Amino acid sequence: MSYQPSIEILNSGSAVGLILLIHKENQIHSSDLRRVRGGYDRLKKVADELRMAGIVDIETIEKPYLTFVYRLTDKGNVIAEKLLEIDTIIKE
Repeated sequence: MSYQPSIEILNSGSAVGLILLIHKENQIHSSDLRRVRGGYDRLKKVADELRMAGIVDIETIEKPYLTFVYRLTDKGNVIAEKLLEIDTIIKE
């Protein structure tokens, strides 16, 4: 059975917050994951789930030290914009 992402991925702890943070900053580094509510290891797992769903791209940088850069894909940017629209509706 192949992986079929659905809206349920947004139920993963802090997935929405992570998507919106990356959208706001354009990209974040692994150290920035501490800015989103939730444990670092759990957020790395959420980011990997978002990667498998085609929402986030994760680039590995090995020098001068190992770090990861997280960016939204085109699909991820569309989702972030929709989430911001929903936030605006809620605030009305």
